[in-house]
Amino acid sequence: MNLSSLSGMQLAAQMLDVVGHNVANLNTPDALQARTNPQTSAAGGVTSTISVSEAPGGIDLVDQVVSMIQAQILYSANAQVFRTADETYGTLFDIRA
Repeated sequence: MNLSSLSGMQLAAQMLDVVGHNVANLNTPDALQARTNPQTSAAGGVTSTISVSEAPGGIDLVDQVVSMIQAQILYSANAQVFRTADETYGTLFDIRA
């Protein structure tokens, strides 16, 4: 299976978790905005860390909506890669059988 696409789906899920955290703290005074920081992995795929802004500047709802849309697109694209790889491997196994 394509582990790169799985790591991309995990990244998208983590991005949604961070958005959920930020939106939940939207009206919290002095709340610090969290961000997901993706990095490519030498073995393929992506890893990520979560960072928090240093200065309380509030949480921007527009930024959170954009991050949520990006996570949705990222998840959908990686899910399609995973499905295509699965279909390809299935076809190869059928040919070999």
